[in-house]
Amino acid sequence: MLFNQKICNFFNNKLYLGVVLKFPDKTELIKRENNDVITKQYLSLSNNKLLSNLLGTINLPVCIINDKRQVVFANLKAAEFYGAGIEGLLGRRHGECLNCVNSKKGCGVSDACEFCGAFNAIMETIIEGEANEQECRILSQNNDKIVAHDLNVKSSPLVIDDSNYLLIILEDISAEKRKKSLERIFFHDVLNTISSMNGLVNYMACKNFDAETDEIMQDMVTLTNRLTEEVLEQRDLIAAENGELKIKCSSIDTLLLLNNLIKQAKFLMTNINLNFELVNDSIEMTFISDITILRRILFNMIKNAAEAEKYKGDIYLGCKKTENDEILFYVKNKSYIEPETQTLIFQRNFSTKSVSRGLGTFSMKLLTENYLEGKVFFKSIKDEGTTFYLQIPLNRLKCEEYNE
Repeated sequence: MLFNQKICNFFNNKLYLGVVLKFPDKTELIKRENNDVITKQYLSLSNNKLLSNLLGTINLPVCIINDKRQVVFANLKAAEFYGAGIEGLLGRRHGECLNCVNSKKGCGVSDACEFCGAFNAIMETIIEGEANEQECRILSQNNDKIVAHDLNVKSSPLVIDDSNYLLIILEDISAEKRKKSLERIFFHDVLNTISSMNGLVNYMACKNFDAETDEIMQDMVTLTNRLTEEVLEQRDLIAAENGELKIKCSSIDTLLLLNNLIKQAKFLMTNINLNFELVNDSIEMTFISDITILRRILFNMIKNAAEAEKYKGDIYLGCKKTENDEILFYVKNKSYIEPETQTLIFQRNFSTKSVSRGLGTFSMKLLTENYLEGKVFFKSIKDEGTTFYLQIPLNRLKCEEYNE
């Protein structure tokens, strides 16, 4: 299949002004402006002080290219990124500046180039006259060493002195990509290990032991299940921050949920002087939401209340229906939060416990407001105590999956 035909198929034969979008063929893609034109364009842009100052303030690599995709101006960050002086970049194309392994015959010419995010972003801007943004993976060969680049490429049309250019902004997302990859591997391996351990513990729990050993085995089953839940909670928090968490809905009974949370808290917080109580007038009703996310938010509230009470005293759980057809869960303890602390409660890394803490209240707000379409707030009054509230709409959540 011819190169331009493949490119057309890649863009699904979109229509622009009644004409089928077609990229230039290989012959056109090879064409360049001569050195005299490049020098003239460079001098015109470099003499524009406003432009030079503006590009100098951007803390990312920025290039200006002509309609032949050749660099005609760049900021110092771009020169550092490409490893060449600004004048050394002139007339070259993005892949050539990076010594891309596919640019030996010119950037944008090889068959591999049709799948390059940088090339496609630039060509869409040239053809459509509109900004475009795509991710780009490039292998560079520098001094016989292969270097992998993961970039986010933003391309925008730019008109200066009646001449058409493209503004190209590059963002190195290699660290972000590596982090996500390592997170996936870590959670996959840890969950596999825990699953094996869980299976072994459950197998042992089915054996006949004396009463004391049976009780220990049941405690081990509960603890390994909780460990699995803790790992999943951290995985899902990362997914939530990245906007990648999926909502899985089911029917939830309010009192069953709260009683299970109290049972869980009593089991995990042993050898302490805490008393967990379900408020008598709590309403029993069923509603649709994501029970996993909901349980995590409420249990974080319980843990915070327990820590605030220094693991002694009373903690109250309850729920009621509001006038706006919403359900309001709450967790109350007797401690008071000082005003200077109250303003920082939902900040991402703030904690009154230690510098290594601080995701609990942040995760409550993130999960509730970004995923459950509700809100989390609190009231802290001297001599009355502190109450954290979780308010969510009844049966209005947009579910991506539904679990019976």
